[in-house]
Amino acid sequence: MVCSNAFQALIVNGIPPFTGKSNPDRLTFDMSIMIKTWTTEVWSRLAKFNLLGKNVPESVFIKDLNEPKNLTFERDSSKGAFEINKSIISLNRSYEITIPELNQFQSINAIAYNKNSDEFALITNEMAVAYTKDFNKSSGFVLFDKTNGNDMKYIVDATFVGDKLIIGAFNKTFSGTQKVSKEVKIDPMLEWQTFKQTSGSIMPAFFSHKEGWYEPSRKYILTIRSKQNYVHSYTNDGNFLYLITVPNQFSPKLILSYASTKDYLLSGESVLSIDKNLKLKKDRNINDYYIVATDIVGDKMLALSLRYSTMLVIDYKNAKIIDAYTINGIENPKSMTIKNDIIYILDRTNNHKDIIKTYKNPL
Repeated sequence: MVCSNAFQALIVNGIPPFTGKSNPDRLTFDMSIMIKTWTTEVWSRLAKFNLLGKNVPESVFIKDLNEPKNLTFERDSSKGAFEINKSIISLNRSYEITIPELNQFQSINAIAYNKNSDEFALITNEMAVAYTKDFNKSSGFVLFDKTNGNDMKYIVDATFVGDKLIIGAFNKTFSGTQKVSKEVKIDPMLEWQTFKQTSGSIMPAFFSHKEGWYEPSRKYILTIRSKQNYVHSYTNDGNFLYLITVPNQFSPKLILSYASTKDYLLSGESVLSIDKNLKLKKDRNINDYYIVATDIVGDKMLALSLRYSTMLVIDYKNAKIIDAYTINGIENPKSMTIKNDIIYILDRTNNHKDIIKTYKNPL
């Protein structure tokens, strides 16, 4: 059997230097036909070797942390696909982040707001989480054991589902925390398994304990249309967790995926389209917008695009872009959240500092 398989492979793939076959594959001993299906393409992979193969999209852009060489960003909104005559109003107030527990970390990557407790949460790429009301001191802090669990190499966004803080990574993997009252006793084993440091009264958002076995505290969403895409944003409306892909060379479309907050399994996916009342420029499409942050207001989603410095308004239940605004004064936005009528944008300045900038909510 080994010999017959080896012989078949030789005929199908070709003698060296040929190393491949056509698709679909069909075997014949007529060498005048078979030689036309052989290819030497595999040798080109040695020029840029990757154990994952050739179909690996570039990673997400995070200023000072991960900057793929092939990604460039035009910041002028007038160069985008839409003719825009409206802009988001800056409130000309910014916040420096001076929380002592976060000073030791390189980069803060995500911000979220919990309206139930009137608190923000800030998350670093090392998965340090600080709850705060004023960005100066924390009201709760944990540091995850980041390497222990499913890969979450780049943290890109966060969102509160009720009192659960969802911390999202670029590869659709996520974890989370939940503050509890001091009267609640947290299993020390659960804390040890999940956190390196904790101020107390904070527990993993996802866990179960059965007969000495602890369920991993990290989940992931398996997608179909966006299987070859990374994401840079997470938000929710209470019922579903929403993710929007960033485009790449293999899958350029903007895809909205959503998972039920009851079990965090994929519930659906849609390719973003444009409402009939919103006009595109001639020979343009929406596929080069680069969504880095989202949040939901009522039945609409605000989506911030790093490329073209544009805030898109999305009818997320129908996966349609219905409006667009110019937004000025941001340099390298990473995440955003909305409190009442104010948009808080986490921005990485070009002098390597994380700062929070505020804008008026247009909705």
